[in-house]
Amino acid sequence: MIEGAEPGPRPQTHAVRSFAALFCTDALLRSAYQVGKSPVLPVFAASLGAGDALLGLIVSVSVITGLVLKPIIGVVSDHWGRRGLLLSAVALFTLAPFAYGWIATPHQLVGLRLAHGLATAILGPVSVAWIVSLRADGLGTRLGWFGVARTIGYVVGPLAGGLLLTRMDAPEIYRMVGLVSAIAFIPALLLSPPPRPAEPRERASFGQRLRKLSEVARRAPALAIVGTFEATMYVGLYALKTFLPLHALELGLDLAWAGAMLSLQEGAHLVARPLTGMLADRWSHRGCIALGLTVIAGALALLPFTHGPLLVAASVLLIGVGQAMITPAASALVALQIGERHLGAGMGLIGSLRNAGKVVGPILGGLLIAWTSFSFGMLILALILVPCALWVSRMPIGAGASLSR
Repeated sequence: MIEGAEPGPRPQTHAVRSFAALFCTDALLRSAYQVGKSPVLPVFAASLGAGDALLGLIVSVSVITGLVLKPIIGVVSDHWGRRGLLLSAVALFTLAPFAYGWIATPHQLVGLRLAHGLATAILGPVSVAWIVSLRADGLGTRLGWFGVARTIGYVVGPLAGGLLLTRMDAPEIYRMVGLVSAIAFIPALLLSPPPRPAEPRERASFGQRLRKLSEVARRAPALAIVGTFEATMYVGLYALKTFLPLHALELGLDLAWAGAMLSLQEGAHLVARPLTGMLADRWSHRGCIALGLTVIAGALALLPFTHGPLLVAASVLLIGVGQAMITPAASALVALQIGERHLGAGMGLIGSLRNAGKVVGPILGGLLIAWTSFSFGMLILALILVPCALWVSRMPIGAGASLSR
């Protein structure tokens, strides 16, 4: 039984209301946040004089906050509750965008992105752990639909950001992002804490919960392995997100088109994800991860040789499908080993490992492109993914028959 849940079935109305409020809160915050990322953030950073290497750092530095803090925030939510943390995340999402108008140098932008990343570091583990702790029937379905809320922003954000860049400058866009984020206070304030258990069990101290992090990782080896799988994927994926807008300008294409391509990639991920999830369950979790890495590697390798808009769109679409092959299969492996009593800590740990790839991708991509070119940089990233796919397909995951799937 999940700690903090009632021993009997929870009223369905409470579960439905909580799910709807969390869905709306997450969708609003993530959609607004993604509007201010690619292509808006790379263009804004370049306008401040950021070079390729520094541009990669600017895009990835907000993820560093989550890389460090997500496991700790997960433990905090397990110990003190999730509602206050969720409201603090909404406040950060609302206030941080208004500070972009005061930024004058790339180094100031690095600092602001680091602070802005705290909002996503809180929202990720807290919202997912809350969704799971609702304890209504149909957990898999509920998590699947909640994944839609998280992905909507990746679909809408780049397209909206590219279109807005044709009509206003970046600081104006960020002010709009802050205003939209403030709307999320409405569903967030409607959330009520889950009812206390009839017979609460003895609670561990916060220090004891922190020390449990290493135990959670040891007892769930899929955490480290799946984190490595997804980190490898995000290296190539986030390098592409960062530098595709600038590559589009080199090809003579406008920023709205670049935003549309990034939305197409996320749209393919959103549509294909339920199908690839079923494929992973019926065929092989590891097989889907390996196949997804191979598809992304092939698409990245083809991208430098596709100079027409339709060919670039086809490569981006394949990358979205490849991501869809990896994400549900990896989540299934983790779900087999994460214990319910340390749900927030487990979600924080896997989120931290995923963030590692998001940090490395833009930085490594920026260095490769600065040393060579966009074409050679994408080829090198593709070559990194190929041996990883072979390694995943052949390496035993660990204990448990279910993990051998």
